Amino acid sequence: MSKHQITNILFIAGIFYIFYADFTEGIDSLVYIFYGIIYLLILFFGVVFTQFNFFVDHELAGDARFNEISLSFDDGPNEEYTEKILAKLDEYGIKASFFVIGANAEKNKDLVKKIYEQGHIIGNHSYTHRKSIESRKVKTIIAEIDRTNTVIKDIIGKKPLFFRPPFGLTTPRIAKAIEQTNMVPVAWSLRTYDTKITTDKVIKKIRKRLNGGDIVLLHDNHEGILEILDFLIPYAHETGFKFVSMDQLLDKKAYE
Repeated sequence: MSKHQITNILFIAGIFYIFYADFTEGIDSLVYIFYGIIYLLILFFGVVFTQFNFFVDHELAGDARFNEISLSFDDGPNEEYTEKILAKLDEYGIKASFFVIGANAEKNKDLVKKIYEQGHIIGNHSYTHRKSIESRKVKTIIAEIDRTNTVIKDIIGKKPLFFRPPFGLTTPRIAKAIEQTNMVPVAWSLRTYDTKITTDKVIKKIRKRLNGGDIVLLHDNHEGILEILDFLIPYAHETGFKFVSMDQLLDKKAYE
C-alpha cells in the first residue's frame, strides 16, 4: 500500500471523526477548511518531492556504506553538448546514465547509439517531456513511455527498464503508468539544479552535500555541465568516492 493510499484512508477516517464531533458537540467551520488545506498540502509535497515516495517507491540512492556514486543526465541527447560530455566521461573513465527524451532520441539516433556503445546506460524520460504530463490520462502516459522504449530499442536493440518522470513529478496516474509498463522508477538523492543556478553554486552544493550512494542529477543540455564535471569527478575521487553505473549502484537490471 502506497503512502498516498494510507493518507487517503486516514483522511477519510478523519472526516468521519470531524463529522461526528460536529454532530455531537459542534465545531467551528474553520476546522473543515484547515483539515482540507492540510490534505492538499500533503498531496502537493507528494507530487513535487519525489524523495517522499508518496505515490510510488522510486530508487533514490545506493548503499552509502560502499562510497559509490552514480552520475545521471536528463533531457538529452543534445546535439551540442552530449558528445562533449561523452568525451569528458571517457577522459575520466566514468560510466553514467542518460535519461533521454524520446523525441530527442529519435532525432539523434547516432548519439543514442554512441552513448550505449561507450558503456553508458540509457533510461526513459518520456517522449515529449511536457509539463502537463502528470495531469494527463494514464493511457497517454503509458503511450509516452512505450513510444520512448520503442525508439530506444530500435537504436540499441534493448528495451530500457529505468524510467525517470519529467521534472521529477509523480502523481497517481504516473504511478499507475509505471506499474502497468513494469518500469523501474529512478529518482536521485542529489539534485544539483545545474540548469537553474550558476555553476559556482552547483559546485558549492556538490562540495557540501555529496555522499556515498548518491545518484547525482545533472543535465546534458548546457555549457556549464563541462565545468561542473571537471570539478565533480576529481573532487569525488579525492574524497574517496567511486563512480559506478546505475545498475551496479542499485543492483538492478537496466534493460529487459
